[in-house]
Amino acid sequence: MTYWFWGPAYPKTQTLTPAFIAEKYHHLTEQGNLLIVNSSPTPDGVLEEYDHQTLFEAARILNIAKGYALLSSNAKKN
Repeated sequence: MTYWFWGPAYPKTQTLTPAFIAEKYHHLTEQGNLLIVNSSPTPDGVLEEYDHQTLFEAARILNIAKGYALLSSNAKKN
C-alpha cells in the first residue's frame, strides 16, 4: 500500500523542533518570504500527535497561536 508522504517508517518522534520552525519563520519573513510547513496525515487521515503539538508550540513561540493551539497550551498548564 502506498501513502501520501506517510508510511510505516514515518518517524515516531518530533522531526523539527518548535524553536527551529520559529527561527526559520523569522529568517524567511524578514526577507519578505513565506514559510510553508507541511505535515503528512496517517492512512486514517489524521496528524500524528507530536506533529501538531510541534506546530502548536511553534505558533505559541511566534505569538500567532489561535484556536486549539491556545487551548492545548492552557490545558498543559492546568
